[in-house]
Amino acid sequence: MAEQASVQAFAAAFAERHPALDVLVNNAGAWFTGRRESPDGYELTFATNVLGPHLLTELLLDRMGAAPRARVVNLISTISGSYDPTDLQYSRRPYDGYKAYGQSKQALTMLTIGLARRMCRLRGDRERCRARLCANGIQRQRDRASSRNDQVLRPADGRVAGQGRRRPVVGGHVAGA
Repeated sequence: MAEQASVQAFAAAFAERHPALDVLVNNAGAWFTGRRESPDGYELTFATNVLGPHLLTELLLDRMGAAPRARVVNLISTISGSYDPTDLQYSRRPYDGYKAYGQSKQALTMLTIGLARRMCRLRGDRERCRARLCANGIQRQRDRASSRNDQVLRPADGRVAGQGRRRPVVGGHVAGA
């Protein structure tokens, strides 16, 4: 996800093989202790967690437009925050991996909200089409089960993620209807 040429190549290959895309799940989540740059020269956390998923989504929007109820799921984090729009690349302030990760997830949240608004306008359906936050409790469960790799991750109420819902959602922010 950090290299734009790779994302573009994937999107082109996908579009060549598939006329429609129902669900796109962006689950990138890189965190680095020291400042690093992507092959394109962007701070690596931001490139991986924001620029790559955003570019992929934009490149596949026409395929999603061919699906009747397409959606984008961008997985975010409770660590979202520390957003400084004047220094997204951490070029002026001391690098902090935790804050860089939080900033990247906050930026992805904001892009998801903007994408939902755009998709609503394109579909002309403002009532059912919106960005939604889906808190699933997986992180709490994962923390409790960190020593048991074979355990199924379940939300705090014990259901498998998506169980009992008409349209399953794993978690994060959803754009679409």
